[in-house]
Amino acid sequence: MESDQACGPRFVLRRLDPADAEAVSRLEQACFPSGWSAGAYARALADPAFLAWGAFGEQGGLAGYIACQTAAGELEVLNVAVDPACRGRGTASRLLAEVLHEAREKSIEKCCLEVRPSNAPALRLYLSAGFEQAGLRRRYYSDGEDALVMTLELA
Repeated sequence: MESDQACGPRFVLRRLDPADAEAVSRLEQACFPSGWSAGAYARALADPAFLAWGAFGEQGGLAGYIACQTAAGELEVLNVAVDPACRGRGTASRLLAEVLHEAREKSIEKCCLEVRPSNAPALRLYLSAGFEQAGLRRRYYSDGEDALVMTLELA
């Protein structure tokens, strides 16, 4: 990752588009054991039902992103990733707030997501945003860990 370019005291948030696919894929590969390819992101970012925002540092590097899918009045958070060197600066909170704001503007009524019970930073993020646990998916992840299903009413 180009953390020196991505991390800084200020970020610019903007909607992601297919031209950002390579940077998103690189960041995802740095944050998750398996991630989408740049081609998969390019296709997704061209889909109007796919909603994604990025946080860009002062030098233009991608510090973090949030990727969501919309359908039938609901928003599903698919991934939130922040460059490991940029964590702890409120980037994920700002990205989540931005995407929830846009969802409300689009009259989306509910947001849902899955999160690992072992992912304490993500749980703190979602709980602080008002999400509540709505269920449990047993052995959801490839390593056998369960997933907490969390929801937030937006309307």
